[in-house]
Amino acid sequence: MSLNLHSNEQLLSTHKVINEKPPQLQVKGRNWVILKRVTWDSADYVDDLFFSDANQAIVKHQSGNQESLLIFNFDVDSNVLSPQPINLD
Repeated sequence: MSLNLHSNEQLLSTHKVINEKPPQLQVKGRNWVILKRVTWDSADYVDDLFFSDANQAIVKHQSGNQESLLIFNFDVDSNVLSPQPINLD
């Protein structure tokens, strides 16, 4: 599991969900009762990092032998608006 706390006291983490193999990306606020799941696919999400304003996060996406970086854009309720690949050409 990786953890990353940002300035508005929300936690971005990768966590293995019961009965699912790859870790999934989740967000948790300090006063939230439950975690908000961000990803639902079969890829691994590791090495997550929130931007200081908590509007975006960079996450390493691993699927089989393929690895890429994604940038997640979040709204004020920590819902993902649009994950986009980062091209490092």
